Amino acid sequence: MKKICVISGTRADYGLLYWTMKEIQNSSEFELQIIATCMHLSPKFGNTWENFGKDGFKISEKIDLGDQIDSDESVVSQVSVGIPKFHKAYIDLNPDLILILGDRYEMLAAAQAAIFANIPIAHIHGGEVTEGAFDDMIRHSITKMATYHFTSTNVYRNRVIKMGEDPSLVQNVGAVGLENIRKLELLSKEDMSDIPFMEKNFLITYHPVTAQNEDGIKPLLDVLSKYPDVCQIITMPNSDPGHAKIFNKLQDYADKNKNVYLSTSLGFLRYLSCMQICDAVIGNSSSGIIEAPFMGTPTLNIGVRQNGRLSDKSVIDCDLTEIEEKLKFVMSGKFEKSYLHGDGNCAQKIVSFFADHDFRVKSGFYDG
Repeated sequence: MKKICVISGTRADYGLLYWTMKEIQNSSEFELQIIATCMHLSPKFGNTWENFGKDGFKISEKIDLGDQIDSDESVVSQVSVGIPKFHKAYIDLNPDLILILGDRYEMLAAAQAAIFANIPIAHIHGGEVTEGAFDDMIRHSITKMATYHFTSTNVYRNRVIKMGEDPSLVQNVGAVGLENIRKLELLSKEDMSDIPFMEKNFLITYHPVTAQNEDGIKPLLDVLSKYPDVCQIITMPNSDPGHAKIFNKLQDYADKNKNVYLSTSLGFLRYLSCMQICDAVIGNSSSGIIEAPFMGTPTLNIGVRQNGRLSDKSVIDCDLTEIEEKLKFVMSGKFEKSYLHGDGNCAQKIVSFFADHDFRVKSGFYDG
């Protein structure tokens, strides 16, 4: 039985990988291994490693990359510390394949360690562009280290192929996070009675903008303060450099406004349930570009962090001076569901692809 090792570092990628992990776990051909790392192991970010056991998964290895300190130096340290730790874990677990999603810095360490351990890599969500985050360069680097690729649109598939990847090993399966929307029984307002829902509701996530000098949290909160009759469900940012300032401003804002519900980590079921209930998704999270349109929930996408991503009509882009004006437009509009990123049927496609291939380390460059 071949062993597939899934790496998860955050609440976000865990939610996206959930159904693929279930599909691997339920397969008679594969053994699922899980490495939990980075934000999962931090009390500051909610100790989200505990969710694996609650969902019926067994963590094979925990890799602590150190304190999630808000600095560039901390990120560099976590990557450098992570490479030998991941390498040792791979030697101990002896997987046949490493499965990585996305573009975060801990995944760069995981991918590099896999190369040195001579273990092939499968990569999900390659070919995308996020000009406002250093994740952009990390994503493309992992693409060049990976043998197998699962993209969310044909445009992204073609980009990966242009990077020299064998077309037969690049599959457009759609965005894996949409499977949660299709398969989960989402919660009602009554099921989430701890959240003070009102007639109108916003779901808000604002992450640091790491590739450019953009600080949108103050202008965003200035606009949100003009909506005291709207329940504002705010999730804390990820651990990228710049998160501490956002943390502090969000905490201060929540302390002063009774209509604000602030959460370190909602979990993907509650998060998507709120997304379905809310009248708008606000901020700069990729979930506003991918998951929200699939539900038909409009998104106010703020600033440059997601610049370069494909988006549909329900995603309204704005710069920091346009937040108030564009939010009024979002609240007055009617938007249809989007299938730009697929139909939410990904896990079975990915695992079927694995079943049809003998895992091998990447070799060669495809010239077309």
